Amino acid sequence: MSDTHGPDRHLAAVVEPRLRAACPADHELLAAFLTGLSPASAYSRFLTGVGGSPTPRLLAALLPARPRGGAVLGFIDGELVGHGLWARLLDPAVAEIALVVADRHQRRGVGTALARAVTDDLVAHGVRDVEVFSSTDNRAVARMVARAAPDARRELDGPTATWTFAARGQAVPVPRTA
Repeated sequence: MSDTHGPDRHLAAVVEPRLRAACPADHELLAAFLTGLSPASAYSRFLTGVGGSPTPRLLAALLPARPRGGAVLGFIDGELVGHGLWARLLDPAVAEIALVVADRHQRRGVGTALARAVTDDLVAHGVRDVEVFSSTDNRAVARMVARAAPDARRELDGPTATWTFAARGQAVPVPRTA
């Protein structure tokens, strides 16, 4: 019997989520989504326990206003199943991206679709370089970066890693409706 999180774990059916740009009116929807994450998924995304309802400050940070960032929501059959975010760093040509996918929809292509949409959106807003920050044991992030940016530079800092690579998007803004 194999470990369900090991390298031989097979992908569930790949899906194409409907994507749309997030807006400030999505606070309640995003709060409900985050509250439904398992502790493991919440920790993988935030590197801390979120626990309970997210604060208004956290929700505002996850729904940044342009031009300092942007967020994308992914839906399957009308259900919010993923959130992607980009936020400019001190150098406005560099942005960090972060994703989270609902537990039961992980390893189905939702994260990949969100990453593609987030990258296209940040390129459309003039960002040249991307940073991805995660724990060193987050294999999903490591796989995604290896596929999308095999030339990414990885910097280790104790239990965390930061990957840096050139943004390779299509300069297409994300639609506002799903």
